Parts: sequence; C-alpha cells; structure tokens
Amino acid sequence: MFSTMSKQEYKQQYLDFDQYIRQGEPAQKERAEAWRVAIGLQAVDGLNTSEYLHQTARKNIEGDITIDEARELIKSYYLSKKQHPASTPQVPRKYPASWGEVTRNQEALVAAIGEDELSVTEQLAAWGLKDRMNFVTLFLNPAIQSGFVQALYPDKPRHPRQKYLLTAKGMMLLRMMKER
Repeated sequence: MFSTMSKQEYKQQYLDFDQYIRQGEPAQKERAEAWRVAIGLQAVDGLNTSEYLHQTARKNIEGDITIDEARELIKSYYLSKKQHPASTPQVPRKYPASWGEVTRNQEALVAAIGEDELSVTEQLAAWGLKDRMNFVTLFLNPAIQSGFVQALYPDKPRHPRQKYLLTAKGMMLLRMMKER
C-alpha cells in the first residue's frame, strides 16, 4: 500500500500515539489524534515523517510546547534540511519559465477544480478538509496570485455565490498535467 514505508513501520507510527489516545488526559487525547491524522496523511502521500517530527509531536501532546511552538520548530528543522545539498534534488517540471515555480498545492488545486466552478465549501468537501483558513492560505490564494485560478466575482470576495474557476493559464496547466 505504501511504497516507501513498510506496513510494520506504518503501524508503529500509529501505535506511538495510541497510548496517549487510550490513556491520556482529554487534552492529550485530542492532540494525539490530531498528530496521528497528520502523520497518517503524510503516509497516504507516500511520505515518511522524521523522528524529529515524532519527538516534537510528543512534546506537544505532553503539553511541554504549544502547537505554534511545534509548528515553528518543525518549520525551522525542515528549512535547515533544505539548505544542505545532501537532500535529493527535485525533478524539474516542464512548465514555461515565465510561470515561475508551480507548487504541488497549485497543481492539486488546478486538478481539483478542472473545468468546474467550485466554491470554497465545495472544494473543502471534495478534499475532505475542514479548515477553511488553511485551505485558502495554502492552496487558493497562491493559485490566484500565480494566475491559475480566478474568482467568479473578483470585485466581491464575499459574494454569497462566489466560486472559483481556472484561468486560461490554469487550463493550460491542467492540459499539461494530463499529458504527463
């Protein structure tokens, strides 16, 4: 099921947090479940999580650090890892240079919208997400700023029937992704 992780390793990652879920205080249970889901989503994408992430998660679950502190620690850890040439080089994408970097989040959003017009609520439901602010911050706004997505009512961002659709550039990206 997961090409980069054995089934046993995958189970162990879940078991690490099960003890908190079964035996912890209510706040620990809630934090442990959130971390378990986040790590599970990484595994679904075929990504391994570092031991550092697990240690930081445990500190948060046990109440030693806040979620904001955990986020900053993890962010700085991975940024320091990116600066070293020992990391695996990314395969360059075959998009026009004038587009700049096309992120995986932008590709995912373009693929999800396709030829439809979708509201934020419809997109959240389609992806099984709940956090509107993170979705808008991490997916929608960058795609709009890069010119791949546009609002149906650009002058009225809070329009009750606001939906989002691909621009001509977004349609070209969708076509290029389908050809790969």
